[in-house]
Amino acid sequence: MKDRKMPFLGIGAASIVLVLAMVCLAVFAALTLSSAKGDHTLSKKNLERTSAFYQASNAANEQVGAIDERLWKLYRRSKDRIPPARL
Repeated sequence: MKDRKMPFLGIGAASIVLVLAMVCLAVFAALTLSSAKGDHTLSKKNLERTSAFYQASNAANEQVGAIDERLWKLYRRSKDRIPPARL
């Protein structure tokens, strides 16, 4: 009987494909983690800016309210008042 030769790409090819697949998965995992970290950092910055915006908006509204109240008091004390407009 003739000795059968094993094909050259027997178990070695499967091992190489498996190793390449594992390397690809590791690279995709690293890219995913990097992307998630970037998204988290961006979300933190967005939270800080949004909070600062609403704090400034609240402070401005309080100042407008104080000015409006003072103007209303001055209006009530004035002698030559114009009646308020009716809507």
